[in-house]
Amino acid sequence: MPGIRMTLSEKIYQVLAHAGVILVALVCVAPFLFVVSASLTPQAVLQQYGGYVMFPPKVTFYAYQLALQTGQLLDAFVISVARVLVGTSLHLALCSMAGYALSKSYLFGRKVWLIILLISFLFGPGLIPFFVLCRTLGLVNTFWIYVVPGAVSAWSIFIFRQFFMELPKELEEAAILDGADELQVLLRVVLPLSMPVYMALGLFAAVGHWNDYLTSVIYIRDVGLYPVAMVLQSILTFATGTSGLGQQMLKDTELLKQIPGQSLKMATVVLSTIPILFVYPFLQKYFAKGMLTGAIKG
Repeated sequence: MPGIRMTLSEKIYQVLAHAGVILVALVCVAPFLFVVSASLTPQAVLQQYGGYVMFPPKVTFYAYQLALQTGQLLDAFVISVARVLVGTSLHLALCSMAGYALSKSYLFGRKVWLIILLISFLFGPGLIPFFVLCRTLGLVNTFWIYVVPGAVSAWSIFIFRQFFMELPKELEEAAILDGADELQVLLRVVLPLSMPVYMALGLFAAVGHWNDYLTSVIYIRDVGLYPVAMVLQSILTFATGTSGLGQQMLKDTELLKQIPGQSLKMATVVLSTIPILFVYPFLQKYFAKGMLTGAIKG
């Protein structure tokens, strides 16, 4: 069957559309390429080119050697991975169960619970009262300060609730007729149909856990409990001339003199971004589907 012949205007549109997509892709990719390039560029070359160069004439890994030369960074990776796994799993479990319950019209006090949830979404606690609460609960300077406060999110509960309300009620009714209780319906019927929203919200939660270092600044005093984001920030702070944790971690001061602050900044960005770059492509299709499903149906 011969292909459909396009008119001149359609051909022009196709060319412009592809050119636009390519341009947007370059705009998105170029900054990261500059970051990687700057992290591999010696100080003299960076100064010569004003701090940015796409193709460095000489490649050096001194910035990465500096960031990775301490065992503290490896311990921080363990803390960050544990935080992402535990925090994201707990977040999805609690928020999905709450969203499933609130999606049922027969839930006792449903409107009251929704109002309470909306209030918590609109008005957050103050920093000092929240710190006092965490200290009273014994969460300060423990691993659980990373997990417990963010275990439940009103926004995630609302997204789960909306998604569950759109699922066919006949499937749940059939499962109940077969003798399944509410928890079995959620795990065996609803969960397999809701993978897009689970993956989308899971990705949001995981990225938030991975990139967060403010929690460590406020609530953590034990260096051994610092995540990757906090350790890299401390290395960066020391490299730019400020004392702190970095002084305990960067022992080779002669090596430090050879590393430009700009190069070390870019190396820390690359190291903290690599895990997300590996995970996101596998979840991208679920991410897009989950967001669109909740947006176009009501």
